[in-house]
Amino acid sequence: MTESNEALEQKFAQLVAELLGIPVAQVADDVSLDTPKFRTSAGAAILATAVKSRLGKTVSTAGVKTVGQLRAAVFGEPIPDGGPKAAEATPAAVRTTPAQRLAAGPITCGVDMEDVATLPEAPDYWKHEFYREHFSPEEIAYCAGQRDPRQHFAVRWCAKEALKKCSPRFMKLAFSQIQVANRSDGAVALEVRVGEKWHSSGCALSLSHTPTTAVAMVVGGQDGPPAQTNSIYASAPLPAAPATQGRRSLLRRIFG
Repeated sequence: MTESNEALEQKFAQLVAELLGIPVAQVADDVSLDTPKFRTSAGAAILATAVKSRLGKTVSTAGVKTVGQLRAAVFGEPIPDGGPKAAEATPAAVRTTPAQRLAAGPITCGVDMEDVATLPEAPDYWKHEFYREHFSPEEIAYCAGQRDPRQHFAVRWCAKEALKKCSPRFMKLAFSQIQVANRSDGAVALEVRVGEKWHSSGCALSLSHTPTTAVAMVVGGQDGPPAQTNSIYASAPLPAAPATQGRRSLLRRIFG
């Protein structure tokens, strides 16, 4: 490492220590930057601005979750595992004009928000009846492994609610028949279960949450589920979802 790089390394460590409020000696590559302060798009911009101002480096901090990933961005090193991935080409299926989309049929959407605190705390999410009844084993495994499981459960609850609002063909599905699947490329997708098999919902999904609030948006329409999946919805007996009265959240009815 050259002398100039050594000086830059010292400034880098000092900057990180100040941003995180920790001693310089505790700055290490495995220290997390995935905190409420930097987790949002505004937080990422604040981090990038601090790096530019103090270190004279213009870097992208989107997706940076550890000090090691930030270090790689600053010093031009390969991004460690778990870092941001290069954007993939837009699939041909979505490269359509507004006129083509309108001609294909109406586009529907559903949106839902929920307070994270509404969901019950549990010493073991695998055994808690609420989570066992409303989430798939795959969802429980993913959420229970996160630092704050309830944030991730809450945003998946919102996704299920939003799917039901998006199209009446999903209204009779029980919550346990809908899951948010995590794809290998980091994207999420909504799937519905009929019998023992999971099928694509054919709807686009966007999730977001803070430590206190979760929100999901589902968009469907011309690209809806495959014809065979639609026929499954129409013919298979589905467990009835709990009856609702008005628009009051089901979670608030359950837990007050």
